[in-house]
Amino acid sequence: MFGYRRRKTITSEVLLDYQSLFGNKVSKDDIFHYIYGLLHLPAYREQFAANLKKELPRIPLPVARVHFHSIVEAGRSLGTLHLGFDSIDPWPQEFEKGVWEPAPDHSLED
Repeated sequence: MFGYRRRKTITSEVLLDYQSLFGNKVSKDDIFHYIYGLLHLPAYREQFAANLKKELPRIPLPVARVHFHSIVEAGRSLGTLHLGFDSIDPWPQEFEKGVWEPAPDHSLED
């Protein structure tokens, strides 16, 4: 009985809340991707930085349908990148041969 088993943690009540706001086509996967995308938004992290250090994240309902769907798509794309990061070719890098010199530290100058 070991192995991977997918469990949805979005409750039916939450699904109904989102569907009442954004239509019956909203799925639990959409809500998951909305939350995933929201938690990675720099504006969200900045606004709730103090709270995120001491408590579980609070997930606000989006104010507009377009915001919800754009964050869902961003969260879905980001999730795909995060899950498949090791299956893509690395960005090509070119290095010049020679001696590496660190940048001067100007913080010690008066």
